[in-house]
Amino acid sequence: RNLSFPVILQQRLQDMYPARTIEVVNVAMTAVGSFTLVDFMDDILGEEPDALLFYAGHNEFYGALGLASREKIGRNRFLVLLHLRLMDFRFYQWMRDAIAALSDLNHTGKPDPGIRGTLMSAIANDKAIPYEGKLYQKAIHYFRKNLTVILTKARKKNVPVFLSDVVSNIRDLEPFSSVDWGDWPRADSLFFAAKDLEKGGHFALALEKYRMARDLDGTRFRASGHINQVIAEEALRFGAIRIPMEQIFEDHSDNRLVGNAYFTEHVHPTIDGQFLMADAFYQSIIQSKLIGNFNPVLFQTSAYYQRNWGYTAFDSLLALHKVDALMHY
Repeated sequence: RNLSFPVILQQRLQDMYPARTIEVVNVAMTAVGSFTLVDFMDDILGEEPDALLFYAGHNEFYGALGLASREKIGRNRFLVLLHLRLMDFRFYQWMRDAIAALSDLNHTGKPDPGIRGTLMSAIANDKAIPYEGKLYQKAIHYFRKNLTVILTKARKKNVPVFLSDVVSNIRDLEPFSSVDWGDWPRADSLFFAAKDLEKGGHFALALEKYRMARDLDGTRFRASGHINQVIAEEALRFGAIRIPMEQIFEDHSDNRLVGNAYFTEHVHPTIDGQFLMADAFYQSIIQSKLIGNFNPVLFQTSAYYQRNWGYTAFDSLLALHKVDALMHY
């Protein structure tokens, strides 16, 4: 918890602007997508923030209320938003709980063999979603609509938005599943072709193949390139400050191939990744002069903070053990 990038960002901003009180409120939650963020927006803006930092997009399929999640309310956006609105009423909550209780009574009592291990395995329902298929396109469309709502609400309140790309492990994580779909190649064949190209020193072509293998992965725990395309287009349309996080990670990775050096598994950053993400937001905020003018006397590099941060080799070994246990599933 001491190494999440919002914590690092707050410390760096506080040191840069010692005369100000800097508060970074992290409202992120496990396994939520853009529908949840839409639901949060009025409450977040009610706190009168000076800025909104946005990093989301990986959970559009399997996050709560995602189209391929076990925790979904149908696949109609209007019904999902209506459900979120009605959840403010106790009577509706009571009805939902009563229906769930009746469902449990009718349950056979046999455990679902597909629900064990991690939250990822518990919440994912449809694990074979073809690239650019009907469900895929609907999820991308809903993400755009939800992002539009978020940015519109922020603009009405004159709250600047720092809108980041999402990035994932493409080099060191074989696709979760490969789907035979139309004229598209299989994700696993592209992944191993990228491996061969990398061994041959053809790094630009390898990057292209790795990206496509990620996009064609039928189990969509990693956002495809279309998510970042939506983020870039909506940032431009609403005048948000875009942070090219994917490019930043590529620029810091060997041969621009993002892998285990910055990710514990598919999307969650290592210590190095957390500091890199914090630095990306930090640089963007100070360059925007949102808080005040940049003072070079007070500036310290990200490497300086990482060398002097409060974690030990023992902490890292414990984390390595936990991640290894999770990766078993």
